[in-house]
Amino acid sequence: MTLTNAPATVTQLETQVAACPCVIAKGAQANIWYPNISLKTVTLPAILLVEVSQERTRYAEGAVPLISGTFKIVFYEAGTDPGDMETFARQLILELGEQYYGLCFRSYQVGRCSDPTPGQRAVADGKPSADYRSITITVQYGLSR
Repeated sequence: MTLTNAPATVTQLETQVAACPCVIAKGAQANIWYPNISLKTVTLPAILLVEVSQERTRYAEGAVPLISGTFKIVFYEAGTDPGDMETFARQLILELGEQYYGLCFRSYQVGRCSDPTPGQRAVADGKPSADYRSITITVQYGLSR
């Protein structure tokens, strides 16, 4: 795992994602990356955190602006089917929504599971990590006035 020059919001997201029982069950809690991941060298399953945007909203004179933004959580796993990946993603947003500490999550969106490319299938023979799938979860966080 490596979080390179991660802002405090990404560090907090990593803490909250790693605490989810579904992530622990997959064995991915120690394999969370930011801001990029090398799928050639990393052991799967793995999670990539991407901070898409971060905003500050001023709500009162002299007050510290409220922080909000959007994250993408990309989950990679080899040797699984799309149904399992989508079930995992839905479980992850359920478990993040049950947390009452850290970042305040406003909304969640689960994307569709990817299919291995023809190139991945061609080199997958004997290399279990080559034939992987990914799924992206979009999470908005922050308070509003």
